Amino acid sequence: MFPDRTGREYVLRRIMRRAIRHGADVGIDELFLYKVCACVVEEFGDVYPELRERAPTIEQLVRIEEESFRRTLDRGLKLYEHIRGRMPEGETAFPAEQAAILKDTYGIPPDLTGILCRERGLTLDEDAVELELARRRERFAGASDKLGAGDAQADIHLELASQLRGQTCFRGYEHTEIPSVKVVRLVANGAAVDHVDAGAEAELVLDQTPFYAESGGQIGDTGALYGDGVELAVLDTIKPAGDVHVHKVRIVTGRARVGQPLLARVDNTRRDAIRRNHSATHLLHHALREVLGPHVVQKGSLVAPDRLRFDFSHGGPLTLEERRELERRVNAAVLANQETETREMSLADAKEAGAIGLFGEKYGAEVRVVQIGADSVELCGGTHVRRTGDIGLFAIIAEGGVAQGVRRLEAVTGMGAVEHVQRSVGVLGELSAQLHEADPAALVGRVEKLQTELKHKERKIGDLQRKLATGGAATDDGPVVVEGVKLIARVVSVANPKALREAADTLRDRMGSGVVVLGAASEGKAVLLAAATKDLKKRVHAGKLVQALVGHIDGRGGGRPDMAQAGGSNPGGLKDAIAAAEAALRQQLTA
Repeated sequence: MFPDRTGREYVLRRIMRRAIRHGADVGIDELFLYKVCACVVEEFGDVYPELRERAPTIEQLVRIEEESFRRTLDRGLKLYEHIRGRMPEGETAFPAEQAAILKDTYGIPPDLTGILCRERGLTLDEDAVELELARRRERFAGASDKLGAGDAQADIHLELASQLRGQTCFRGYEHTEIPSVKVVRLVANGAAVDHVDAGAEAELVLDQTPFYAESGGQIGDTGALYGDGVELAVLDTIKPAGDVHVHKVRIVTGRARVGQPLLARVDNTRRDAIRRNHSATHLLHHALREVLGPHVVQKGSLVAPDRLRFDFSHGGPLTLEERRELERRVNAAVLANQETETREMSLADAKEAGAIGLFGEKYGAEVRVVQIGADSVELCGGTHVRRTGDIGLFAIIAEGGVAQGVRRLEAVTGMGAVEHVQRSVGVLGELSAQLHEADPAALVGRVEKLQTELKHKERKIGDLQRKLATGGAATDDGPVVVEGVKLIARVVSVANPKALREAADTLRDRMGSGVVVLGAASEGKAVLLAAATKDLKKRVHAGKLVQALVGHIDGRGGGRPDMAQAGGSNPGGLKDAIAAAEAALRQQLTA
């Protein structure tokens, strides 16, 4: 179990975060919780041997969680104190809306916010916070409605599992075609029926089947069923309850009936592609443990005909060299053309043989062990190639993080890998032609040089724009004085927002004390920026000044007392906005 956002994993995360927060409260400024892991492993390792096996992983993930929450806590506590400081004098109820923001934006759970409130003599209505969070989740209501709509279908699946326990014989390991299978049950629109006619979709259960049902990350088989005057397209195969294989079908011609004999044929080309990807997943898992270390644990997978996806525990991104080494090891196993051996044995014997299984998975007394070559040994119910050479070629196409301490690799095999290599070579060739570089290996250096030149030119353009903005203002008669406060208000020719801010800073610094309002047009849009020196913070609020002017450019914006910005869709209104700056500032100063 890893700290996460839902279920038991979220309870674990909350416990850890509360401990981290208490450590910070008593003055522990450095990371400490991950160091406690070694003591726990030492104390309980004899009783729970898996603690010793996974000690490096546990310590690494706790450290990652602690580092992340320390940053979150620092930001969240500052925002909490800011909100508390703005509460009306005498108010003791912390606003539920703000507590919801603390949760959604900063990961500070309502129970922790409640503790902070109680420590400071405030109250928090956590039920109101949950209601506010629920409102924020309403945009996902459509997905929830879809889940609810499947209740009747779920009920019929449970009923089928109860009635037909043990009556479906899966023969897909040995066969992809069975000449005579019998329809045991038909389901349409959530109810059992006797027959279904052409054009309709239904679900059916067979007495025996070559179709693999989706499980263990491997997606379900597709194919066709044929009989006397009837043809059914098998769209998917699932195991929604128990071991009953449910075939999702569309009746192409004729009438499908309960008791009907049919020929069952799996889409063998698709199955072969799935086999290649599944066996490659096992080889990849073994290579990951060799390259990165034994802390690697499978966290999920997808085996489809066009690609494979493998999620695993690891603390950081893979380096280019690590990715290359993984590909090298997997392809070396492919070239060795080793056999795949499948055995049924007891769980105890499987563990003794060194088989790897999904952490937390429930297994029966008898398990299926798949051994590919001499080293890859896993508990697995999926379909595999007969020899590793059948995989053809293996290539990693993507790597990234999906959760804290969990990475994801995506890869392709066979012709998919060939197409990936061809696309990559094609892109390299196109880049070489465009950059007039004969040697593709030199492209990296060439691109780095171009990036350096581009950054240099961007800096030069920014400097020129800033000089244009500040120089243009300086050539005028100087600032006007509004109620004793100096004001520079100009439309300037600066398209770069960063240069606009720097220009405002320069003009503000030149004045020593005063207010700057600049307007600029960029790509058909209008930008307004206001800046005030800090000595005026009790008299001038740049954010309110911008809001008073933004109507002229049909926009919106705001910001801090010392710096604020707004954007709008009407560049033609910039002159009016700048002209109105003096009156808007006077209104603030005399209010």
